[in-house]
Amino acid sequence: MGAMLDADDALGRHEWLIAPLLLQGSASPDARMLLALPVEIGELIAARPELAKSSDTVEWDEAQGTLKAWRRTVIGQLLIKTQPLAKPSEAELHQAMLNGIREKGLGVLNWTPEAEQLRLRLHCAAQWLPEEAWPAVDDASLLASLEAWLLPQMNGVHSLRALKALDLRQALQDWLPWPLRQKLDRELPTHYTVPTGSRLAIRYHAENPPALAVRMQEMFGEATTPVIAEGRVPLVLELLSPAQRPLQITRDLSAFWQGSYREVQKEMKGRYPKHVWPDRSGQRRPDPPQQKILVAAAAGRHPARPVGSQTLDHLLPEKNTPAGQRQPGAEGQRLLQRLPGPQALQ
Repeated sequence: MGAMLDADDALGRHEWLIAPLLLQGSASPDARMLLALPVEIGELIAARPELAKSSDTVEWDEAQGTLKAWRRTVIGQLLIKTQPLAKPSEAELHQAMLNGIREKGLGVLNWTPEAEQLRLRLHCAAQWLPEEAWPAVDDASLLASLEAWLLPQMNGVHSLRALKALDLRQALQDWLPWPLRQKLDRELPTHYTVPTGSRLAIRYHAENPPALAVRMQEMFGEATTPVIAEGRVPLVLELLSPAQRPLQITRDLSAFWQGSYREVQKEMKGRYPKHVWPDRSGQRRPDPPQQKILVAAAAGRHPARPVGSQTLDHLLPEKNTPAGQRQPGAEGQRLLQRLPGPQALQ
């Protein structure tokens, strides 16, 4: 609501008026000034300087992607003067950024997949390991605690572009006390190492159990479902074909090996006949590259030694064996007896 004068009223030429008497009609949203007096703001401030209050404000101008600083002078709720500031302090800039984040939400920050997963791990840790004092990471809690976890990372950040480039994963990690950080990495790890040695990412969810997508062949030798959080939470295993297509989703790997694996094995043997599909899949078998090395050693050939591997000389035939009569050494014979036939290694 505003207030207006008659168009021909001489008071209309003054910038400021004091209007102690107004009339509000039903036909217009603006009131009509019945009594008004002109006032010189400069003279008023000179006579009563305590009435004028000045404050510096930094605002988030998202339309231009910049921060703007202003000095505002007010008398009560009346804005008297606004002038731009050339160089606000870093503290003023940072406070403006935090205010802008609280107004617009956490979505204005750069939440990478790594930062999102760390936040989800903290959320899950609070549910699965409630005996520890995990920090709350819901939107409201993170917005309320920006000064604690985000502000320490903002040294040298003077623009919205720099703010959005902050590493939020590092910010949340540094926020954690060292004992909690160690426990989080130990009990809710980012990755799980499968029997083949592959280190695969665990996907954490806010409402669903943690999941691990893995080729079924890489789980041969894993008899039971992997668990995390001090053994309280089993992983959901998304077992994939050699072509990375879904085969089975299970939280009970032992039951899968003993049950529906037979049907999957039959189908996979037909689709991928050159791959190994063992009957006793829950028992560890040598990985295919290692199988080939052992077969080559047992047959009297010198396989190429993998970088960093131990010598396989103890598997090779006895020295000075006549040509055509080469036989594997004693340990090579024992290992050869444990291996499947050559067709299984193709």
